[in-house]
Amino acid sequence: MFSRWRIAGRAARVVLRLATLLDAHVAVNALGEVDIAPFDVVLGDRNVVQPDIIFVSTDQLPSFSHRGLEGAPTLAVEVLSPSTTRADRNTKLEIYARHGVPYYWIVDPDARAIDVHVRAGTAYRTPEHFADRLVDLPPFPGLTLDPRVIWP
Repeated sequence: MFSRWRIAGRAARVVLRLATLLDAHVAVNALGEVDIAPFDVVLGDRNVVQPDIIFVSTDQLPSFSHRGLEGAPTLAVEVLSPSTTRADRNTKLEIYARHGVPYYWIVDPDARAIDVHVRAGTAYRTPEHFADRLVDLPPFPGLTLDPRVIWP
């Protein structure tokens, strides 16, 4: 029980740290809005998801409603934990691609890495792997993340 809590707690800390860094970058550059779960993203009648972190660009801000975000965010971020890895790497990847999410990050705290998926057509290209150097992760040119801050 204790170890499961520590794993879940580690993922939550990564979400908090990453969201804080993204929010600061987005706010300083007036790029849009960053939100964290629990926050509904309504992709369709049968697809309501709660990514760990979302970024919504300024031009999409009118898509917010009383239900959450209506439609695809600019970026969806999922932080892996043992209980979510399969869904995040498979099911959610397919759902986000099908519903037009341009950027999808899969954050792996164990590997201390971020896989960035960029949508091309109706699917994602082979992901770009960021580990030691977290610089210019799409869709944020100019963003530099310090790995020592993100990984607990």
